[in-house]
Amino acid sequence: GVGRTLVGAVDAAALFRQMEPTLRTDAAPAQFVLAVAPDLPPLLAEPFQVRQAVRNLVTNAGEATPADGRVQVEVDARTLTPADS
Repeated sequence: GVGRTLVGAVDAAALFRQMEPTLRTDAAPAQFVLAVAPDLPPLLAEPFQVRQAVRNLVTNAGEATPADGRVQVEVDARTLTPADS
């Protein structure tokens, strides 16, 4: 129904690689660099929401970066603990 999200296991590496051309455009005119770590575990998420959040971040970064600058996104796995908050 309307307003429902479909959370599930997402291949984060594939998701970001699929998004790379769009993110490159979102970051323009700055250079865009994507670094994806090998062997990422699945991400428990709703893919549309991840795409939207990442596009918003990259767009904002591109707008705040000089034309000769660089927007870099690095994707890797981290384990967070309460001490990290």
